[in-house]
Amino acid sequence: MVMWRSIERAGWGGVAAERMEAARPERIAALLATLREPGARGLLAVGAGCSYGDAGLNGGGRVLLTERLDRILEFDAQTGLMVAEPGVSVADVIAHFLPQGWCLPVVPGTGSVSLGGAVASDVHGKNQHRVGNFGDHVAWLDLLDADGNVRRLGPGQQGALFAATIGGMGMTGVITRIAIFLQRIPSSTMMVLREKVASLDALIACLAERSSRSEFSVAWIDGQAADPALGRGVVESADWSDEDAPPQPLSPFRVPFTPPASLVVPLVMRRFNHRYWHAVPDRRAAVPRRAQAFFFPLDRVVGWNRLYGPRGFLQFQCVVRDAAALAPMLWACRAISPTLVVLKAMQGTGRGLMSFGITGWSLAMDFPAGPDTMALLQRLHAQTVEADGQIYLAKDIAMTAENLPRMYRKLDRFRGALRDVDPRLSWQSSLFRRLKLFP
Repeated sequence: MVMWRSIERAGWGGVAAERMEAARPERIAALLATLREPGARGLLAVGAGCSYGDAGLNGGGRVLLTERLDRILEFDAQTGLMVAEPGVSVADVIAHFLPQGWCLPVVPGTGSVSLGGAVASDVHGKNQHRVGNFGDHVAWLDLLDADGNVRRLGPGQQGALFAATIGGMGMTGVITRIAIFLQRIPSSTMMVLREKVASLDALIACLAERSSRSEFSVAWIDGQAADPALGRGVVESADWSDEDAPPQPLSPFRVPFTPPASLVVPLVMRRFNHRYWHAVPDRRAAVPRRAQAFFFPLDRVVGWNRLYGPRGFLQFQCVVRDAAALAPMLWACRAISPTLVVLKAMQGTGRGLMSFGITGWSLAMDFPAGPDTMALLQRLHAQTVEADGQIYLAKDIAMTAENLPRMYRKLDRFRGALRDVDPRLSWQSSLFRRLKLFP
């Protein structure tokens, strides 16, 4: 028997909390019972809850928490094919397979992401320009539909539904098994090169050059810096090392509670950014770094999102084709300085009909929630549309239904796939309704 309980939940950003009913099935067989009496506003499978906005919420409806469906089921050491349940986390996979010389080919910025969530959001990492999105490496997956049938999907098997599920934000059903090819690696260590640059143009040029030569690349931008230092930052690039470095002890710090007011204030961020930028030495020399420390720098502060206080924060993440669109976006943030700014190079689109990604530049910025933040996000969204770009749905809380088809050109095909698999619209979310996926 599946037990339902009422919960109030917000996205990772801590905004837009909603009340819904939740069940936490222990095994795949228990999922079938949850399909018999769906709530008035449908069902939604939710993994670790790492979506920043409302993609993992279903206000007034029901959510299936898949975190206990967390078994690695099979692994073929010849081909690297791993089969796992959707609640297995990225960190679990890396901790288990890294010592054996294997790694996920695509690793997002936090290890907390579940494999089911990685498929539903079609996540990307610091090597998107080399290997694409997470869904590009999925061999097949099993999907539980609203009628209780389990369908095996793959590029050549029910391909339209497979493409709708990759990046489909859970709107096609519940993923029960995922088969993905892992990547052979020479060690669990990376050689990381950090270079500081004094302007946006120099940073873009440096990031482009490092992306052409290194498997991993990312840039941190000082969001508090003004002209003429606008866009100054640090470019970080990395490749797998041939030798393991000595173990580096990780001492995670846990934020025990949500403070009554945000600790992430402009004065603190200006000092932090100043010290971070000046801490990078002028000499260029790669240093060894454990893979987990490189992949998940923020995971060392458990619950770091609480530092924003009860109001929480919002993230804007877009991808634009032309780097010339980046400076106007940074200028638009003069009234509300972003607390974190990250830039990555991207190459190509994902397999999914709703995958995030085009060839260009991905800009992500965090903002403390406040009375003017939503208006700023709307302005940034308008600039993204003008630049023929996209907004990442897994991070979004502000996109309008009118802008969705302007950014996602395969939207009509996605809607058609949803009609075919679930004409009753059994699977829903708050994001689904906000963006009027079925207008």
